[in-house]
Amino acid sequence: MNAENNLEKSLKNLGRTIASDDSVVDNVMSRVEAIRTPESTKILSRRFIMNRFTKLAAAAAIIVAVALSVTIFDKSVTPTYAITDVPGLLKTAETLHTQATVWLYTDDEQEQEFMKPTVVPLESWLDVPNMRERFLSYEPYREANGDKRCTRTEGLRNGEYAIDIRHGPRDVRYNKVSLVKRRLQMRAAMQDEYLNSISEEISSDPDRYFKVGQEDIKGAMFDIWEREDAAGDNQPPPKKVRCWLSPTTGELARIYVWGKNTLGEQNWRPEYFVEKIERDIDIPDSIFELTAPEDYRYENTKETAFVGEGLGAGWFTMGQARVSVAINFTLDDGTVIVAWHSDHLQMDPSQEQDYLFQGLKPGDELPRLPMVIYGLKSAHPEPDSAPERLYVGRHLGFTKKAGWYYEWALYVSEGQSAKITDGGWYRMLCRFNLPTEQHPEVGNPIPQNRIYLGEFDMFVRSAMAELSDDGKVPENVTYEGVLQLAEEIRASLSE
Repeated sequence: MNAENNLEKSLKNLGRTIASDDSVVDNVMSRVEAIRTPESTKILSRRFIMNRFTKLAAAAAIIVAVALSVTIFDKSVTPTYAITDVPGLLKTAETLHTQATVWLYTDDEQEQEFMKPTVVPLESWLDVPNMRERFLSYEPYREANGDKRCTRTEGLRNGEYAIDIRHGPRDVRYNKVSLVKRRLQMRAAMQDEYLNSISEEISSDPDRYFKVGQEDIKGAMFDIWEREDAAGDNQPPPKKVRCWLSPTTGELARIYVWGKNTLGEQNWRPEYFVEKIERDIDIPDSIFELTAPEDYRYENTKETAFVGEGLGAGWFTMGQARVSVAINFTLDDGTVIVAWHSDHLQMDPSQEQDYLFQGLKPGDELPRLPMVIYGLKSAHPEPDSAPERLYVGRHLGFTKKAGWYYEWALYVSEGQSAKITDGGWYRMLCRFNLPTEQHPEVGNPIPQNRIYLGEFDMFVRSAMAELSDDGKVPENVTYEGVLQLAEEIRASLSE
């Protein structure tokens, strides 16, 4: 039996050792060999623009999102489709169901020369109109004795709550969900975030893709495209990607990704395979009903849910102060709006900060809170992808929610309007107003959260209302008003 057959047999056995449908892994592996291989043909010259992916837990939807982005090149009766950087079909999809398999590799303690794989099934359902998401995934955790383990997880998201179940530790957690944040997450799940998430597998050079065969899948013919990426100095390990793409409809049947741990490794090892992709199907309501077993430990209830996925969750602490970014948005002209609040760790957090905002007008310097995000700097997912750009912060308005004063700051780049790079991030630039001196620091990254023309009220004004006790929004905060203010700030910076 050759090495390839050994690998296939081992993967099948591993797949059956976890709580999963055996047919998923069996079917995945059988497809690897079911390929007719005619003479290689270079893929249509279109470009991928992808970034390093951050969430294996969403690998299925991530890869599908890339694949469902298509463009028609030939306007004749029989159009030809190719994978591109334009999210075509994906933008109109209302539901999506995917099944995938991920291989996680760790050192084998008994066989030092080999890696030990754990085969993990993934499944996800997305319902965009109702902002619902259900997924089956995995998560690493530590047992009480310190041993590292990997557990199956289940999760459910809707417009009110998030519930996460970990089957290894047998625990359950509820989180509150912000409606504004949920809208951003659903759009990211179907478009930008997942579209820009697998740069290690797909790069911007289309000439490396070759047509290696065709396969009939449920009565439809799919072209099979493949590429191999050799690693160079200071580059990620080699990757191989295989895509099944319909030349007539643009639909993707599956994507398989292999990798190598080192340059000298002989055989390709599977990393993640997406085997089932169903777009715009009817998903039963029962899929979005999730209840944990009664004997599991509940960390909280719906009534006592953590802020978790609401606005204002999470802190960045430095020395004697901390800051929390509630939400941020990037407008069409590259201007960034960030809502944040901060406090002094050695003072009563309920201390009124109203006096710090008295007399402030839009465009003024930021309030002298204990920790101030005085600026931002661009942080791109790929090195040397774009020059670093600095943003200067100015006051836009403020809201108060549950005792916290939220500064709504406007961040404007010097010179011309900033070019928005999909998948980009920002790093916080922080300074302090404390009794003892504390030097400025570069803080946590924050996502781009780009919003488009016509979405300002739905996102920005809705978020301001959500972070206000009375639900009111400052009258001056309108799309046109913010763009005009940004121009005035930009002009003043160049004087």
